[in-house]
Amino acid sequence: MSSAPGGEKKETARLARLAGMVGLFTTGSRVLGLVREAAFAAIFGRTAETDAFNIAYLIPNMLRRLLGEGALSIAFIPVFGESFASRGEADSRRLVRVAMTWFTLLLLVVCVIGAAAAPWIVRLMAPGFDAQTAELASSLLRVLFPFIFFIGLAAMAAGALNARKHFAAPAAAPIVLNIFVVLAILGLCPLLPPGWRMYGVAAGTLTGGAAMLWLHLAALGREGVPAGFEYGSDPAVWKMVNLMGHATVGVAVYYLNITVSRMFASSLDQGTITALYYSDRLFELPLGVIAVSIATVTLPSLSEKLARQEHQGFIQSLNQAMRLAIVVCIPAMTAMIVLRNPVVNLVYQRGRFSAADTLLVGEIFLYAGLGLWAVAGIRIVAPAFYAMQDTATPVKIAFAAFIVNGVCSWLLLGLGGKGLSLANSISSMVQLGLLMVLFWVKFPQRTGAAREVMTPLLRLWPVFWRTTAASLVMGGVLWPMTLLSQWSTGYSGLLDLLVKAGIFGGGCAAGGLVFAGVAKLLGVAEIDLVLRRVAGRLRRKSGRTG
Repeated sequence: MSSAPGGEKKETARLARLAGMVGLFTTGSRVLGLVREAAFAAIFGRTAETDAFNIAYLIPNMLRRLLGEGALSIAFIPVFGESFASRGEADSRRLVRVAMTWFTLLLLVVCVIGAAAAPWIVRLMAPGFDAQTAELASSLLRVLFPFIFFIGLAAMAAGALNARKHFAAPAAAPIVLNIFVVLAILGLCPLLPPGWRMYGVAAGTLTGGAAMLWLHLAALGREGVPAGFEYGSDPAVWKMVNLMGHATVGVAVYYLNITVSRMFASSLDQGTITALYYSDRLFELPLGVIAVSIATVTLPSLSEKLARQEHQGFIQSLNQAMRLAIVVCIPAMTAMIVLRNPVVNLVYQRGRFSAADTLLVGEIFLYAGLGLWAVAGIRIVAPAFYAMQDTATPVKIAFAAFIVNGVCSWLLLGLGGKGLSLANSISSMVQLGLLMVLFWVKFPQRTGAAREVMTPLLRLWPVFWRTTAASLVMGGVLWPMTLLSQWSTGYSGLLDLLVKAGIFGGGCAAGGLVFAGVAKLLGVAEIDLVLRRVAGRLRRKSGRTG
C-alpha cells in the first residue's frame, strides 16, 4: 500500500482546495455549456447549416485559446509573478497596462485581417464544403471575429488575476457567456426568420464575450490593478511576447488537431463536423473540471517556487498535481466510455436530434474518451516547462504530435468521425509521453537540481495502475445501467427527463462509491483526502441546517 509522504500532505491539501474551488465554478460553466449545446441541438439538429456555424465558431474560439486563455496565461503568469515579487506593486501595475495596450493593438489587427480573409479561411478549414455552406460560414465568421477581441482581453485580465492567485472570477466568468448564448438560442432565434437564426446565436456569443471582459476588468480593479492603457516599453513585455510566441505553438497542437479533424470531416457525410463538435463539448466537461482546474492553480505555484530556487518544492507541486489528475481523470475516462450513449441521450436527444445522432456522437465520444488522461496530463506537464522558461522543448514535441495526428487522421479516415477522434487521442498520448521523458532529462540540466529531487515522480506509476484497477471495477458496476430502455428514446416531458436524470445520477453515485472503496483498499492515498473534504462539507452543511 502507498501513502503520500508526510511532507507532501499540506501541498496536496492546498492544491486540492484551490482546484476544488476552481472546479466548482468550472463545473457550473460546463454544465450550463451543456444546456447551451442541448438547446442548440434540439433547435438546429445536425445539418449543413450547423456545420457552417461550427466552422465559423471554431476559428475565433481556437484563436481565443491560442492568443488568450492558453498561451497568454502561460506567458503572462510567470512574468507578472516575477515582477510582482521583485519590482513591487506600482511597477507590476504598469506592466499590466503596457501589456494590455500592445495586446489590444494585436487583437484589433487579428480581427480586421480575419474578417477580411474570412472566405479564404473557411475554404482552407473546410475544403469539402459546397458553395452555399462555405458562403454561410464566411458570413458568420465575419460576425464572430470580434469575439476574439473581447475574450482575448478578458484572458489577459484573467492571467493577471491568476498571477495574484485570484482564481474565482476567471473560473466563474464563462458562466456569463453561456447565459447570453442560451438566452439568444431560446429567446432571440425563434423570433428571427429561418435564414437568420444562426446570426442570433452569433449575436449572443458576441454579447457574452463583452460581458466576460467587463467582469474580468472589474475583478482586476478590485484586486488593486485597475485596467488601463499606457504606451511604452518594458523588458518584461518583450519577455512575455517571446514566451507567448513559443507557448502558442505548444498550446496550438490540441486545437490544430481539432482543426485537422474538421478539415478531413468536411469531406465526409453532412453533419459529421457537428457530431464532432457535440462530442468535443461533452469531452471538455471533465477536461475543464479536472485538468484545467488543477493546471490553473498549479502554474503560479510552480513559477513562484522556481523563482525562489525551491527545486524540491517545484517537483512536489508537480507530483501532487499529477497524482490528483490521475485519481480523478482515470475514473472519469472510464465512466465516459461506459456511459457514452446514456450521456449523449440525456444531454442531446430531443427535438431535431435523433436516436441515430445519439449513436454516432456516442461512437465519436468513445474514442475521444480514450485520450482524456493524456490531454489532462499535457495541460499539467507542459506548463512545468514554461515555468522553467523552456519554450523550445514543448514546441518541438507539439510539432511531432501534430504530425502524428495528421498521419493517423489520414489512415483512419475510413472509420469516419470516430477515426478522426481516435487520431486525436493517439496524438495526445504521444505528446504526453514525450513531455514526461524529456522533463525527466531536462529539469536537472536547466535548473542544476540534483537528480534525487525527481524521485517523487516515480511514485506516479503505482497511483496510475491502482486507480486504473479501481476504475475498471467501477465500470463493471456502471455497465448494466446502459442496458435500460430509457436510453433508446428521447424524453417526452419534464417528468421523463427527471426520471432519466435520477437514474443516471444514482448510477454514477453508486459507481463513484465503488471506485472510492476499491481505491482506498488498494492504497490510493488521495482518496482519503477527497473523502475527508466531502465529509467536512457535509458536516458544515449539517451544522448550518441543524
